[in-house]
Amino acid sequence: MSAQNPYQHGHRKQRSNSTNPSTHYGSTRSPNAAEVTPPRRRFSLSGHLSVPQSIIGKINSLEHFASSYSRAQSFLGIDPPSDLDRDRTFFVDENDTAVAGDEEQQQGLDVLPNELNEENLLESWRRPSTGRDSRRHSFAPVFEEDSSGGEAETERPPNEFSGLLHHHVGSDLHRRRPSYLPPPEQGAIILREAEALPTEGVDAEPVILREIEDKNGQITTTVAGQSTGPQTVFNSVNVLVGIGMLSLSLGFNYTGWVLGFVFFISSALVTYYSAKLLAKCMDTDPALVTYADIAYAAYGPRGRAVTSMLFTIELTGAGVSMIILFADSLNALFPQFTITQYKIMSFFILTPLCFLPLSILSISSILGITSTLGLVLIILIDGLIKPDAPGSLISPMPSTLWPRNWMTVPFSIGIFMSPWGGHAVFPNIYRDMRHPSKYTACLTTTYYVTFLIDISTAILGFLMFGVEVSDEVSTSILLTQGYPASLGLLMTALIAIIPIAKTPLSVRPIVSTLDAVFNLHELPEDAEIPRKVDWKKLARYALRPLVVGLNVYLAIIYPSFDRIIGLLGSSMITTICVVGPITFFHKLYYGRIPKYQFWIENLLVFIFTVIGVIGTIWCFLPEEIVAKGFFA
Repeated sequence: MSAQNPYQHGHRKQRSNSTNPSTHYGSTRSPNAAEVTPPRRRFSLSGHLSVPQSIIGKINSLEHFASSYSRAQSFLGIDPPSDLDRDRTFFVDENDTAVAGDEEQQQGLDVLPNELNEENLLESWRRPSTGRDSRRHSFAPVFEEDSSGGEAETERPPNEFSGLLHHHVGSDLHRRRPSYLPPPEQGAIILREAEALPTEGVDAEPVILREIEDKNGQITTTVAGQSTGPQTVFNSVNVLVGIGMLSLSLGFNYTGWVLGFVFFISSALVTYYSAKLLAKCMDTDPALVTYADIAYAAYGPRGRAVTSMLFTIELTGAGVSMIILFADSLNALFPQFTITQYKIMSFFILTPLCFLPLSILSISSILGITSTLGLVLIILIDGLIKPDAPGSLISPMPSTLWPRNWMTVPFSIGIFMSPWGGHAVFPNIYRDMRHPSKYTACLTTTYYVTFLIDISTAILGFLMFGVEVSDEVSTSILLTQGYPASLGLLMTALIAIIPIAKTPLSVRPIVSTLDAVFNLHELPEDAEIPRKVDWKKLARYALRPLVVGLNVYLAIIYPSFDRIIGLLGSSMITTICVVGPITFFHKLYYGRIPKYQFWIENLLVFIFTVIGVIGTIWCFLPEEIVAKGFFA
């Protein structure tokens, strides 16, 4: 094996010999001759031609929207403690390759010669766990070239990856789903393209990898984006629009109209800018795929460790907030049961759903964003129907331009940051784009749509209830007389759907991480120790109820919805969405940033760090101090 991994630091290498024109799949140029037009080739793991585009439908068809949406739902993940020294999500360094080669040689598996290992786009992690490697299972690519124009199987070019094909997939060959991947840039050649399949026991969407040779002879391996602009906008809006918008009216109550608009617009602009910086960080290395990859590239294993910790806390907080919203809303409409009893009920409703596969959860989560948008529409209708205050847009409640109590202003920091917490998956969404150059335009559209939805909810709620608005504007509506009972029932049903649709997705990354931490993703194959197998299965099945139970417990002991949202916004979202992207950008572009830009961005980091710390502290202050001040 060569001393230098060809895919490390960008996963690039130079071609050392001439290339057979027949291997320039999808290209109109031969590197050794005049321009030719060889038949275009696509690859699938089954050895059959991919289905033509004319049969499948248009690129923005419902099928491809669903596929793009399913991939987006699988993007968020947490790296387990045993996996923090991994430099890439889908690529490994030469040390990992060497370890894998040793283990495979010991197992007597069909492996590639050392010089051909350099051609492998991904390290396969389908191997027995050992003391040296307790990594979570990842993706294993299998390459088999499709014939073109009806060529016979034996007439295809020799495939040096056939050994891996039989080892990984056996006789159960996987047919790659049809995709509409964009052609490479002018002068570039697609050398290989194949689907990287998740290993057994890993619930994740497959990705497609490409090996491309540019006109300068550089060979780059990267994830091939498949999502179009509309699909990217849809996935991004779904990430941003959430239940945090229901507390925005309370944020305006804390700050008044003037400061409320200043805070909300500022948070939108800064997070929009930091999301663009994440894309620039991704451009430094085509092998970077996730937010954690950027953190590792900037700060090594410590950056990945901090990122994993923040993601865990954020997902836990999101689960807790949805359970609180679920219980508060049902109690407002059906007070026969207490709020605590509704939270306990949520455990028995949500736990079975956490066992559903990602393919079902990703589709059901569409109900989450549909329900959220339905809530905004019901709030508007209720405000127009009711003729008198409170709860009317025709006769608005009194509101204030400035804060009535300046001690409540720090609470609003996290509330106004909460709608912009999508940066954890923006790098994945960027890498999944067919045309990454359209990322800024898609991001702009996403922020326009999200801003319109969120600010509409905030304004409607503050006009309808003024200084008497509750933690969630939906609760204020359900507790107010004069609205049609049917709209109240529909609102409650929509609110109940949101945690049902989204909680299993927020639990999933935590469970998969615990699987890896306790080595539960692989069950022993020794049939002589059934008790051990049973205990492992039992432990694995118990993880989901334990995680949901922890969320319910936290929702019971910390029942304030506005404080949970404020805590997440001021601590987690401020760190992940502002401080993190800017510091990553400075580290990766050190010495290449204009001084004025460097100092302005450092000022933003300082300001948001200070207000984030203040907002976090305020979320733990007793209500008496907030109402009367520190020196009352």
